[in-house]
Amino acid sequence: MHMATRILTFGHDPSLLRTREMLLSRDGFEVVSATEGAEATRLFSEQHVDLLILCHTLREQECESMLSLTHTPGHETKALVLRTPTSSFIDAGTHPVMCIIDGPSSLLATVHHLTDHSQPLSQAATS
Repeated sequence: MHMATRILTFGHDPSLLRTREMLLSRDGFEVVSATEGAEATRLFSEQHVDLLILCHTLREQECESMLSLTHTPGHETKALVLRTPTSSFIDAGTHPVMCIIDGPSSLLATVHHLTDHSQPLSQAATS
């Protein structure tokens, strides 16, 4: 049985998180979201997470704290940091940083690339 790729999104704007959840879920991903650091850390620790998406609404320290979890033993998790064109520089290390102005299709393409999904379900349905 195929297990869905699990994504944890973390940010402070619930409406942005809901929108990303709907977009990613529609393409076959299992998405959980957190608006608080303690909740994000708990979800990350308790569940297998394939990809961590950090919203541009987070402070640099919050991003760095969550990124440090991706390298702990047993949690070699990929991460994607979202930013705005005016965001201050965030040292994401080896993790990709994407500008949110690139839009939903770019986000989906990046997520599919990072999680090795061969084809989005929305494209498969139209093929």
